[in-house]
Amino acid sequence: MPVSVSDGEDSNPRALSRVYDALESRIADGTYPVGSTLPSQRVLASNLNCSRDTVQKAARLLADAGLVGLKQGSGTFVLRKPSSDSSPQDRPRLHSFMSRLFAAPEASLDVFALTGESVVGLFRTQVQRVEDGEFSGLRKVTVRFLLPAEDTALYYPRAWDPADDRPLRRWQEMARGNVSGMEQCRSRLARCEVELDLEVRRIPLTPQFKLCVFNGTHVLKGYYRLEQGIELEDGTAVEGAVDVMGVGATLRHFTADAGPDSEFFDLRGVFDDLWAMVDKEREALQKN
Repeated sequence: MPVSVSDGEDSNPRALSRVYDALESRIADGTYPVGSTLPSQRVLASNLNCSRDTVQKAARLLADAGLVGLKQGSGTFVLRKPSSDSSPQDRPRLHSFMSRLFAAPEASLDVFALTGESVVGLFRTQVQRVEDGEFSGLRKVTVRFLLPAEDTALYYPRAWDPADDRPLRRWQEMARGNVSGMEQCRSRLARCEVELDLEVRRIPLTPQFKLCVFNGTHVLKGYYRLEQGIELEDGTAVEGAVDVMGVGATLRHFTADAGPDSEFFDLRGVFDDLWAMVDKEREALQKN
């Protein structure tokens, strides 16, 4: 379900939405079966790279949705799975596609995004499943990650005051943290004898949409919607600023099976063209 966060409910709404989606995904795919108890808040906070407070708030949202029960001294237990009345094709959710990413011996994922936060959070969830013994046939995962260059004059996020670089520094830290998170996943998968071929490239533009290509056959695309104001990690509000809603953005699904006229081929081509443009820029710089 979409997560709505009221003012002041959490100092990092994006983290809350990401953690909610990750826990909902694990309940949906049976990682946490009905009747089972979720791991402790400490364990979940470590696994999902967030604070215990964020885990606590996500658990309350899951309880509000009727998916879990909260009992003092007994932890959080699963009551039911999320409704499956809509397939991913009817109502695409990022976690639905991520949860099936590792089903074959070789998997691939292409990502073009502003920070890649939601993708990295859900990728970690799948790595945890590998560590828990699932996807025993998985041997190799190829990931191409395309993010804006750090020196790009981003149209968003940014403050209207050109002298205020706090939103830019926040974005840089988030993007670096997500790249670091993927590199950690490489080490974790290696211990499970799974190769993660990860390449990250930076491109000098501001993405208008998030684009994910799953195993070369499915694409999810979601436009970034503008939000006024930015809240920094320490809770400080930057009122005269603009940001975007990435986590929870409406996604559209395209597939290669839809035929040669499917927008899937155009979108996959967009990613490939942007990826190749980095090589062309490098070649031009070397010639000069």
